[in-house]
Amino acid sequence: LSDKHADIDILFIEGDLFDRLLDLNSKEVQVIISFFDSLLNYCFLNNIKLRVLEGTPSHDVLQPEILVKLNEIRDNKVDLKYFKVLDIEYLAEENKYVLYIPDEWVNDHGVLEKQIKEKLNLLGIEQVDIAILHGQFGYQVQGIPYTGFRFDEVYFLNLVKDLIHVGHYHTYSYFERIVATGSFERLAHGEEEPKGYLVAKDRTYTFIPNTDAYIYKNITLR
Repeated sequence: LSDKHADIDILFIEGDLFDRLLDLNSKEVQVIISFFDSLLNYCFLNNIKLRVLEGTPSHDVLQPEILVKLNEIRDNKVDLKYFKVLDIEYLAEENKYVLYIPDEWVNDHGVLEKQIKEKLNLLGIEQVDIAILHGQFGYQVQGIPYTGFRFDEVYFLNLVKDLIHVGHYHTYSYFERIVATGSFERLAHGEEEPKGYLVAKDRTYTFIPNTDAYIYKNITLR
């Protein structure tokens, strides 16, 4: 972790921190714990809030709890929250309301809208400032034979004042104020598009490419 963005206020991880369920004796777990320790140190030293959303159930499988537990046993604790259910958080220092929705939370948009309305009513607000979602919008599956649940663009653009961040698809894309960051790393062939992350403020953002992302190339031997 570099000091390039040490001045940010909040780091959002919008789901799929893990790719699959891991065994405790796997080498990946050892690397992950080391990374989590570095991440928590970085956030503490730079006074960065850390927010993690549960992603696809078959990927995260609630394993971000490891990060939560590591933070709990530290002397220098980070302002960390892990969202496993639909919720709205008020960030007092930033004066922002943030909506969190994990992947596969519901399969009916009407039910989703009702749940969000109940949360809004409890807080006495009509809109949120930021949305952190995991799943897919309609624009992302155009031309794809996909019949599953998708978030409605018009509804969320009316609900959210600033940016709507959505994770799940590994490709960076955007539609008005909806931004899909894509994945930070390449995990397979067929992902030659740039990988990276976003630095955002209110309605503006910059996509920062990860120039160290793995490269997958097909080589034909004759």
